[in-house]
Amino acid sequence: MPDDPVSTFKPEDSELNYRFFEEDLNTKEKLLAYLEEIYTKEASEKFVQDKFNSKSIIETAGKLARVDADAGSQLFWKDAAVVSSTKPNEQTNVTYT
Repeated sequence: MPDDPVSTFKPEDSELNYRFFEEDLNTKEKLLAYLEEIYTKEASEKFVQDKFNSKSIIETAGKLARVDADAGSQLFWKDAAVVSSTKPNEQTNVTYT
């Protein structure tokens, strides 16, 4: 598997593509240490465990990878158009194209 964090790969047992975390967060220990700078140890551990349980984060070859879910760049926001806008419970939900 490539070490390039931008390269994607598909594990055998998955329909999803993944990409590796950057070097500074590429292990569970590094990710937890980063999260614990702001959140409690318990909250950080729960967050990471929830991500592992949902398979949005996996560990392979000793490194963490996340689902490749890049939705695009903010550079394209100027071209976005609002499709719908609702305001349930005082929150505004907007759908763009």
